[in-house]
Amino acid sequence: QLLAEAAFAARLANDAGPAWLARACERLRDDSEHRPSLAELAAHAGVHPVYFARAFRQRYGCSPGEYLRRCRIDRALVMLADADLPLAQVAARCGFSDQAHFSHAFRRQHGLSPLAYRRLARPAPGSVRTRTRRGAMLG
Repeated sequence: QLLAEAAFAARLANDAGPAWLARACERLRDDSEHRPSLAELAAHAGVHPVYFARAFRQRYGCSPGEYLRRCRIDRALVMLADADLPLAQVAARCGFSDQAHFSHAFRRQHGLSPLAYRRLARPAPGSVRTRTRRGAMLG
């Protein structure tokens, strides 16, 4: 899965696509707490909503809503590894309606619960495990 994601990212870097689509994607990524509607994103881009949705899926391989959910989960990964916030606060800060919705989306994307990820991402006191630059655990 990591190789597929890396290949996808490399392909995106080589093919910039329309500027309006990149701006819409950046808006979703930078403001993942809010959920703009498809109509809002399309209006901001200056295109019809159907064309916007089709172009977005063709370029990024998912719907704008799925992309937004991935961005929210990516923010949560950092918070779970680095902060002592309760899961409900992580969920709220990442734009999820509640902890159950967050946990379900997290498990669907990563195959484990947010709490299980937090335990893997943070070394136990006195442990010799260290984290690599990409977040993988060693030790």
